[in-house]
Amino acid sequence: MKTKQNPDMSLALTKSPRLKMIIMKLMRPPRVSKSAMSTFQRLLLPLLFFCSCLSVAHADNLLQNPGFEDGLTGWTAAPAGSPMFQVTPEAVSMGKMGLHAGAATDEQETPTATLSSAALPVVPTHIYRLIVWGRLHGPAKCPVEIQLQFVGQDGKVIDPVITPGYWPLNVPRAEHQFDKLIMQAAAPAGAVSVVALVSVHGASLGSADLDDFSLEEIPAAAAVKTPLPAPLSDAEIQALLTEIKALPFRGKAPPKIVIKVDDFAGNWTKPPIKEVHHHWLRIANFTNQRKIKLSIGVIAKSLEVCEQPVFDWMKKEHDSGLIEFWLHGYDHVPWTGPD
Repeated sequence: MKTKQNPDMSLALTKSPRLKMIIMKLMRPPRVSKSAMSTFQRLLLPLLFFCSCLSVAHADNLLQNPGFEDGLTGWTAAPAGSPMFQVTPEAVSMGKMGLHAGAATDEQETPTATLSSAALPVVPTHIYRLIVWGRLHGPAKCPVEIQLQFVGQDGKVIDPVITPGYWPLNVPRAEHQFDKLIMQAAAPAGAVSVVALVSVHGASLGSADLDDFSLEEIPAAAAVKTPLPAPLSDAEIQALLTEIKALPFRGKAPPKIVIKVDDFAGNWTKPPIKEVHHHWLRIANFTNQRKIKLSIGVIAKSLEVCEQPVFDWMKKEHDSGLIEFWLHGYDHVPWTGPD
């Protein structure tokens, strides 16, 4: 079960008269000594600070109706009324409603459709970070794409200055658990606005549940990373190596290591496979020398075009007791049709 911050919680914390009354009563407990009162207040202050942080976090979200609690208010579907975007309780992460993007069932092919937020003004060079909670249904290749689109004065889309590792945004395959998805980019020169865009690609199978969108603006100066420390000198590196060699496990039992690697034995589209690729020989030699157990996942279809030297090597390594081979699949292709 996934837990994360409810974007509506800050409103309850700041606007609930009942909660305010409870806090006021807690701050004035009857018949308590001054020392006990001081201790109690010290314990309560972190809670109050946490509540205030939640309120600030909620206010920083630039999107209207980010959790789809008000249906598709603040969002525009194209074509209008597209059935590819449905607000339902079954798609919820937090709150009462969430967005189901894609076909109603995994067997239906989806037509192309988009859902966009209202256009929001941007400042070039500022960072814009989009956070979405999502899960994928159906085939591993998701037909749903989430983007930040920066638009110029002429209405044309301008490519952003992407942040490596945060672009593009892919919805993971997780049938029951929502995952936190993050993408961010700097507004490019000439951009005047940005929209959060959900696209459903045509002629695809599958769908996604999306909820609790959050778009925040980060000034360029705040996004600058702390510079890396200066590299260690040769003498410092040697001192560390000497220390590790003298006491490698800090007096504790050495760890038990098993390495799992996949997709042996090769590309069956280019037969025959006459010998084991040097990459496999290299990793096997590395683990054998260190007495590390190695688990290798085999693509069975590739064995159909392997020649005898490949099988001889597999038997030899298996008999060593250090390497196991297991079925990783027949052809590494997701099948969605009948057997």
